[in-house]
Amino acid sequence: IGTPVPAAVTPPPSPSEGKQFDVLQHIRSIPRKQLVKATAVVMLLAALALLWRGFRPIYSPAIVVGEIRSESESVPSGLVEFVLKRALAQFPSITVMDAREFARALEVEQARRALARGQDLGWKRYLNFDFVRRLEPSKPALMISGQVRESVTGLELQMDYEQRGTKGSFVVPFSSSEVLLSSVIDSLAQRVLRLYEPETAGGSAAVKPASQLLTQYWDALQHYWRGVQAWNRLEIGLADREIISTLQIDPSFALARVTLAELRTFQERWDEARNEILAAQQSTEGLTEVDRLRIDALLARVSSRPFEERKHLQKLIEALRDEMKQYG
Repeated sequence: IGTPVPAAVTPPPSPSEGKQFDVLQHIRSIPRKQLVKATAVVMLLAALALLWRGFRPIYSPAIVVGEIRSESESVPSGLVEFVLKRALAQFPSITVMDAREFARALEVEQARRALARGQDLGWKRYLNFDFVRRLEPSKPALMISGQVRESVTGLELQMDYEQRGTKGSFVVPFSSSEVLLSSVIDSLAQRVLRLYEPETAGGSAAVKPASQLLTQYWDALQHYWRGVQAWNRLEIGLADREIISTLQIDPSFALARVTLAELRTFQERWDEARNEILAAQQSTEGLTEVDRLRIDALLARVSSRPFEERKHLQKLIEALRDEMKQYG
């Protein structure tokens, strides 16, 4: 008699397998219409998640210096933002604009992207979700504005900022407009750089002070600022008088020399323009790289060298284009 063969014993299902079986059984018991609706809801939620991701703000790598108002007669409204922009202009890797310039650059960028989208063919424009992101207006990585007001100890500057969606403010006290120019603007520029990109703000030795990029005399600065405003409005007589007053106070004001050279060129007073350019070149520490390119192009113009002027203008355009690439 042979030995009986024991019957095969099926092992009991593990807890995890049991749960999976229960889930499958539950899914099979759901009516087909409800299952289709649930699937559609899941797909809709996924599409909404993609759209939300596409419409999140895109922060352009730029600093926008907004309006800095003033309640004090000793500090005219608009002058602080003008000096701050000049202090930040020494960093060619950082794009600094005012609100109007940023809005204009945004319009140009949106037009360029719209043209690029129009060139997409067939289903390509729908399969590429990046086109959704392009529809969202860009915002600057850092936008600052502020107000100068009188305080018990003298004056104070309240600065408001928005850094990639995070808002904040701080107050800088100072005793006079001269202190504002000699030290407050420099510390403010450093703080703005740290807000924008901490690793960009190097040591103070690597940063030129505002008094070097402009002038150490507050009266000369006010005359120059009024002259620039008049020049922008093509009020030539007023601009001429204000810039001349500037240089009478501070003959070493290099940027004022450059502006006066532009005025003289506009007036076709070539020899005087050339003399102003040569004088500006003696104060290289007060000029930025863009200033030097402007001077080279201007000198070529007053010297009747059009091909050389074109070459320098091309370099200037390339420098400005590099800034705009960082913006876009």
